[in-house]
Amino acid sequence: MIAPVFDDEIAANCEYQNLLADLFHALSQPLTTLQLCLSGSLQKPQSAEGYRRDLRMALREAKTVVSLITAIRELLACGAGNGQPHKSDLSACVREVVDDLLPVAKSAGLQLSLTCRGSCHVKLEASRLRQGVFYVIESALNHSRRGSEIGIWVTQEGSDSGLTIRIPALLRKNRRVPLKSVGTASDLRQRLTLAIARHTFESAAGSFRIRQGPRQTTLIIRLPRSHQEPALPLASSSQRCG
Repeated sequence: MIAPVFDDEIAANCEYQNLLADLFHALSQPLTTLQLCLSGSLQKPQSAEGYRRDLRMALREAKTVVSLITAIRELLACGAGNGQPHKSDLSACVREVVDDLLPVAKSAGLQLSLTCRGSCHVKLEASRLRQGVFYVIESALNHSRRGSEIGIWVTQEGSDSGLTIRIPALLRKNRRVPLKSVGTASDLRQRLTLAIARHTFESAAGSFRIRQGPRQTTLIIRLPRSHQEPALPLASSSQRCG
């Protein structure tokens, strides 16, 4: 029997490979449409309106191609650091992201409940930490029903710092696409953001797990605490995350 921790790692690696395959598959459709649109315009004369229509379609498909290539590049690069030691405040970063997403939560009829005491320094660059935290909390908002309260906790456990996000289960009649599913372009974006968050945390010797139960879904992030004194900054940094 495979131990749960290795089972999670295998599942994450499979999802990473499946996501890359799905992104490249999604890329093939706009490329094909773009090729047909342009070749059709060159092969037969058209009216000015016909050319404008083809150009509008070509521009739309070109934007889709750029968006997908950017997503693929971001996914491939998310686990790469610059090799330098970093010290960022997880508590401050989570508070900043929650403040930024409060208007989004309010407009969706959701509440964000944050439990976070004191500083909690981790070994991850502030900008990458913020991106990962933003993506997981944003995903929690996207997978919550109206009127729900999303619980967010920042904790310190021994040599690790933890970020836990609990999402109440969706009503069956309003059930949306699960966090690990495959579907539309919107679902693909959800999978992409979670994969980027996972690999960002794992690149800093951390972990990211999703536990889906009958009453709630729990996102669990663990990062090693940093006890190293930060170097003097060469330029002004964030007053909240850094």
